[in-house]
Formats: sequence, structure tokens, C-alpha cells
Amino acid sequence: VLIVSIYGALHAEEAKPDGSADSKKRGRPAHTFDFSTTGYDGGESHLRAALDDRLFTVGGDLPVYNTLKFDRLTTDMEGIPSSLYTVSDTVMAMSDDILLFGMVSSPSDKPFNSMDEVLMMGAASKRVWQNGSHSLSAAVFMSSTKYWGYYIPIPFMSYRYKDESFTASFGVPSMIFWKLAQRTTFRFTYFPMMNFESALQWSPLPFITIGPEFAFMQTKYYIANRADKEQNLYKRYISLAFGIQSYINSFSGIYLKAGYIPYNVYVTGTSSMEMHGTRDAGSEFFITGGFRFFLF
Repeated sequence: VLIVSIYGALHAEEAKPDGSADSKKRGRPAHTFDFSTTGYDGGESHLRAALDDRLFTVGGDLPVYNTLKFDRLTTDMEGIPSSLYTVSDTVMAMSDDILLFGMVSSPSDKPFNSMDEVLMMGAASKRVWQNGSHSLSAAVFMSSTKYWGYYIPIPFMSYRYKDESFTASFGVPSMIFWKLAQRTTFRFTYFPMMNFESALQWSPLPFITIGPEFAFMQTKYYIANRADKEQNLYKRYISLAFGIQSYINSFSGIYLKAGYIPYNVYVTGTSSMEMHGTRDAGSEFFITGGFRFFLF
């Protein structure tokens, strides 16, 4: 949710549901509903739904958004819960100078079963320097996850470069958006510790986008009633895919993606860097279908 929300806000000016010049000026929709389902030949299935709403605007230039997300992964892996969920709510406000966000999430086989299955995080940043296309922001990030054995805020600096065809932001998260040609773009996002996504997209027509995608993702789950509260379950995988998306009209769109997962494991450990046990889910093919509705 964090990556998608901030990436969407950074590039709201790129939105073009009907391919018209007017739609490009509309920016990020006030209300968006996204639904998709994925089937795997290895027996897993994935269901996702997200609702994104603009709540209000502060001072005329600081829109505040709320994103609700539901994610369910089902699997028949031995020793793994048959259903794993991620239920989350994210509130974010973002302008050219300021970013504020907070999130409450429960990635678990029993969401919100107790506080041991709840993840909270937040961040704030303020632009402190700008020179032409270059800018720096001072930021702080904090979550309910322990770092070095403590719950501590992590300060950092983020750098951003933006011109007419290229945008790069390095911080938490890090992003690249590059308009290679009039109808061809490249995008990349990274969020610690092990989440990379990239796509090369070409639009043969204003309302159709196609292209290859690559992802290396890791999702953490808190298994309810676990004896060791520091022990977590991680799903880690590499995805190679080819996707196509099309806008039906100014208010709806569909997308389809097919691909291959050559690396797919479940890992237990106290952190993503400390693995105490690994279960290989095997390579598999997958297909994803979804639709979006948006209202400006």
C-alpha cells in the first residue's frame, strides 16, 4: 500500500484514463476501487481489493487520502496456514514540500486476533533544499518493528530529481519514473528490505499499455498464537511477467498479467535477514486478471 500510494501521488500528473488532454490535467482520482485475482498452477490463489479515497484538502494544496486494502493468499503448503491475510488502512497527505503517512496493518492468518498480529508504521518528511530539478528532504520513519532490539525512529535524508521526462527519488521508498519516448516509460520502486518492482511499458494506443514486468517481493506475516512472538513467516518470491492494461472509458479499466515464478519460498525467522527454516513452494506459472473504477 505504501509503495503504490506514494508512487501514485508522485506521478498523479501522468494519469490518463481516457487518453485525452483534459484527463491528464485531472491528476489522481478522488476515488479508486481496484480488484484482482491470481491463479497459480501450483495450487495457490491470490485475491486483492483496495479502496482509495481523497478525504479532504488542507490549505488548498495538501490533499489527504485514505487507502483500505484486503489481501488473501490461499495455499496448500504443508506447515503453512491455508489462508494468509493482509488487512490495512493507510492515511497519507502529500504536497510538493511535505509528506505525512500512517498505517495500521494486520498481515496474519487471523487478522487483528491480538496486538501481536498488528503492524503500525508512520513517516514524515519536509523538503529542506531545492536547486532547479534537485531537492533534498529531511525525513523520519518509525514502526512497531524492533530495530537493533529497540523501537526507535529512524531519521534519513531523501533526494529527488525531476524534469519533464525523468523522476528519481532515493529514500524510503526509492523510485524511478523515466519517459523513454512519447509512448514508452520505465518505472522502478524499492522498499526495504527486499521489495523491488520494475516495468517497461509501451502504449501502442492512448488507452492500451503493454510490457514486461519484474518483481522480487517479500511479505511478512504474524502467525496467530505462535509460541515465540518474535518469530515471523515470510513469503519471498521472484516474478517475471508480461502485462496488458486498458482503459474502457474515463471511469474504468481492466488489466491482465501472465508470468512465471522461478523462485518461491516460505521462510521463518525473527527478521528478514535471520532465516531459521525454509520451505520451497516450487516454481509455477500464474495469471492475474483485475479491474479498476475511478471517479474524479
